[in-house]
Amino acid sequence: MKRYLAILIAFIGVILIPKEVFAEEVHLYLFYGNTCPICERERAYLETVRENYPDVKIFEYETYQNIENKEAMIELKEMYNIDGGGVPFTVVGDTAIYGFSDAYQEKIENAIQRYQQEDYYDRVGVFLGLFEDEEIKQEKPVETEDTTPTDNSQEVEDTEKQEQKKNNSKGLLYLAIITGVAFVGILLYALIKGSRKKQNTVNH
Repeated sequence: MKRYLAILIAFIGVILIPKEVFAEEVHLYLFYGNTCPICERERAYLETVRENYPDVKIFEYETYQNIENKEAMIELKEMYNIDGGGVPFTVVGDTAIYGFSDAYQEKIENAIQRYQQEDYYDRVGVFLGLFEDEEIKQEKPVETEDTTPTDNSQEVEDTEKQEQKKNNSKGLLYLAIITGVAFVGILLYALIKGSRKKQNTVNH
């Protein structure tokens, strides 16, 4: 009976493990200036993020001395519809933050927790060349006076694929829960039946 009880406890433990344990790696991008006091505040704060969120990988890009980093930041701000060329500039997934304050800390952590729970497209990592994806090259804005409607069928197809992937993940999660509940029920039934059988044997 002890062996069945140990198996039951272990299985319940696996079912109840928070999803964060299995979270994907989250990428945070910080563009900063080496003499910017606000940037230094955020960089100090990000040290606590590293400690509290081991699955977060932080990429830092200095923009005062590095022209390429500054130009990349400007293009990314255009991509995220953010005005201003200053720093700090922080991006996590689709969450882009210009500036830094105590209020922004909650916004950053909310974004981290969100992307720990769901798949997301790391467009900044692709844009910076850290990850390969041929599709993102077509998304870079091009200045043109052509007013012909653009074909967004690929974007729609990608969105549908992402939604299908999320639905499949949810389906597997529900199946795992149902299977787990059924397994727990069977184990409990076996334990109760074994206990009664043992009592009957003792009584006889």
